Order: sequence, then structure tokens, then C-alpha cells
Amino acid sequence: MSPASPIFALRNPAAVAPGSAYMILFGGKLFVFLAMTVHHCLQVFKYAPSIAQQTAAINPSATVWPEALLSNWRRWFMLLKLNAGLGPVAVLLGLALGKN
Repeated sequence: MSPASPIFALRNPAAVAPGSAYMILFGGKLFVFLAMTVHHCLQVFKYAPSIAQQTAAINPSATVWPEALLSNWRRWFMLLKLNAGLGPVAVLLGLALGKN
């Protein structure tokens, strides 16, 4: 490993500890990552199976979707929009961490 590698810097007792700005950015990025993970798990494991089940139960000649299915789709898309908004925030926080 070269002396400039980050792993070496973390193991070197003479290395300077990360500053408070770095730790705040890292905490924010970790929070955003965890929020995105929870949202994605809700989409995949809670709403997607019920959407698939309700969609399969619809009569093909029906002209209107059932309210329960529409409600699940709305929740699924809300989580999608949240993750789409949090994604660029996570990237920007990662870039800011690289500069610190």
C-alpha cells in the first residue's frame, strides 16, 4: 500500500483525525443513504407484491382501477420521487466528502 492511501491514513496513529465538518457531512450522507434504503425496501417488499397481486385480480374489461390499487401505486410513486430527490443529494455529499 502506498503511504497516500486512505486506509493507511486511518491506521496511522500520527494521522490527523477527521474534522467536525467532515463528520457532519459523513453523518448527513449516512442518513440520506439509510433513508433511500428504507424507501427502496418499502417499494420492493411492501408495495410491489400487493400491486402485482391486485393487478392480477383486475378484470381485463374493467374501465376503472380499484381505489386500493391506485392508493398503492400513489405510495409507490411517492417513494420513487423521494429516492429520485435524495439521489443527487447523496452524490453531492459524497463529492463534498472527497474535498474535505
